[in-house]
This record gives sequence, structure tokens and C-alpha cells, in this order.
Amino acid sequence: MPGPESVVLYYTQGTSDKEYHVELVPKDQGYVVNFRHGKRGPKLTPGTKTDVPLPYEEAKLVYDKLVKRQKAKGYTTDESGEPFQAGDNEERVSGILPQLLNLIDEERLEELLRDDTYVAQEKIYGRRRLIRKGPKGLDGINRKGLTLRLPEPIAAEANKIEGYFTIDGELVDDVFYAFDLLELEGADRRDSGFLTRFRLLEDLFRRFGLGGAGPIRIVPVAQHWRAKQELLARVRMQGREGIVLKDWTAPYTRGRPASGGTQFKYPLRYTATFRVAECSKSKRSVMLELLNTEGDWVELGWVGIPVNHKVPEPNVLCEVKYLHAYKGGSLAQPEYLGERDDLSESDATLSQLRYKAELSEDSESDEA
Repeated sequence: MPGPESVVLYYTQGTSDKEYHVELVPKDQGYVVNFRHGKRGPKLTPGTKTDVPLPYEEAKLVYDKLVKRQKAKGYTTDESGEPFQAGDNEERVSGILPQLLNLIDEERLEELLRDDTYVAQEKIYGRRRLIRKGPKGLDGINRKGLTLRLPEPIAAEANKIEGYFTIDGELVDDVFYAFDLLELEGADRRDSGFLTRFRLLEDLFRRFGLGGAGPIRIVPVAQHWRAKQELLARVRMQGREGIVLKDWTAPYTRGRPASGGTQFKYPLRYTATFRVAECSKSKRSVMLELLNTEGDWVELGWVGIPVNHKVPEPNVLCEVKYLHAYKGGSLAQPEYLGERDDLSESDATLSQLRYKAELSEDSESDEA
């Protein structure tokens, strides 16, 4: 029988300093995959990915998948906890990080709709993705800056574009929605204003016949007050995600500003990244949890899993849409959207939540 395998992974970012142990070991007539995780130190929480022993080949697939998932979250075999960098056939650090937006309330929304300095685009909900074509070929880049393979229809379409470029957008299944351009034909365009970059993107797509109803599409810009109002009304009527407002003169700046900024999002429904605390496969539901400022996990209630998604295991990160949160610790109208392997546990914090101040958990808990 093949011998056991094990790996110790580390994650260090901000105040987080964690480790994750994975082992593939013989048991009875098969193999099991066990793990331990938690803050770096001797007291780690144990668990298993195999309820019963499996043949070696099946258990090895479970082991490899778990290790790859943790590395995608930023874990590394280096005890320093520096971000994982893999070989040519796996995820690697690209050196590119996307620009992230702050939320605004309705009062600020009205101000920006009337401000001619700001243009608007529909807020597309998917997975943040950049497409980069350079001397080494075509890459997708996630919001953590790691490269990964693009869906084949998108890659084929992107390869129709001659020259080198980097485009920012959202990936929804096998469709890429492009909304910004960072680099073109060897020139860095980040210092140009947003509208200048967007016009370059439009021209690029026009020259190569992209941006329509194919696998790569462009997210139109509403520039003037009436057009922005019409966009917002249409998004509301169609039950879409929301809108984004951008200072048309502003450069592209990586990361999220601590407050304010020049690019904002106004969601009609909110989304947040949670960790799965426990799951019920028979009821197709999972208990959600988030980190508080003390570093403790706080439960936020259960959410059902649609039939087109598999029920995620405990400790997996997932994205959930909701109407609002209650201060008592639950979500109104939660809707499960899928797993997130491009984020880290440090992203799953209570600070993400948006609360309905006039309601409390005690007064209307039946809505959760």
C-alpha cells in the first residue's frame, strides 16, 4: 500500500497568523484525509474530509484538492506565511491587484447621480477577473492577484485581440463582462482618467468585433444625469444587482481606500463572504459564520443550497446575497451564490454586513 502523505501550510496577513495541516493516512483497508487548522500553535481544530476510508486513488484526489484549495486562499508551505507562488501549471502571483470600491448610501447616490464628474455602469455580480495577454501568453487574474486558467470560450475570444493588454471585469459562468482597461499595446493606462480608458476599451473591442453577445461583453457607461437615472431605474425594475459610479477623470488605483475614494458601488442587494460553520446535506443547508474584531467566529444563521450547487463542507468560504442584516445576528432573505476559492478567511468578517437600523432580531426575526 502507498505510504502516508502530509503537508503543513501557513497563512500570515494583517493580524491573521494561522496554520493548516493536511494528511493522507491508511485506515482499515483504505485511506482517509484529515486536517487540523487554527491560529498558529499547538491547539488546532481537527476534522476530516472522508467519513469512511476510500481507495487510495480517490483519497489522493480529495487530499490534492484540499491542499490546492488552501493554497488558492493564500496558504503557503513557507513558515513565513508569504503568499503562495506555484509553478507554471498552477496559480502564481501576477503582480496585479484590482481596484476595489466602497459602498455608498442613498443620499450619497443622489449626489453622484447629479454630479457630472461621475459616470455610471451596471454592477455585475460574478467573480472578479482580469484578463492579461503578454509575451508569455494569456492569463486570468483573480482579486488576490493569482493567475489562473480562463474558461475556453473566453480565452478563444480574447486571443482574437492582437497585441498585449490587461482588461478588468467580472466573470459570470462562461461570460466575461469587461468594464475597464489597465494596459494596452505595452503602455500602462492606469494614470489616465476612467473615461479615457473606457473609450480605449470600446475602440479595442470594436476593432476586433468583440463586446456584443459573445463570451466577452462590455458594460456600457451612462454619462449624463438622465442616462444615469434611466440606468438605475432599469436595474431596479429588472431586479439586478445595483450600479457603480466612477469619477471619469480618476486613475486606476489598486486596492480599496480606507474611506471615500473616486469609485463607488450602490447595491440593491448586498453580498458578503462567509465561512461554513456546519452543513446539513439531508436538508441542503449550511450554517454561516463571520469573524468579529476579537478574532472569534460568530454564527449568522442557516442558508439553503440550490439544487444546482453542491453542499459545501465546513470551513469552506462561500458568497451569500441578502437584503440586510439584523444587529442581533442574522440575515434577511439570504440567497446562496456559491463557493469562493479566491478569498481568505480574513475576508469573512462581520464588518462586511449592512444592517437595517430600525429593525432588531427580536422584533422581526421571522424575516431572516
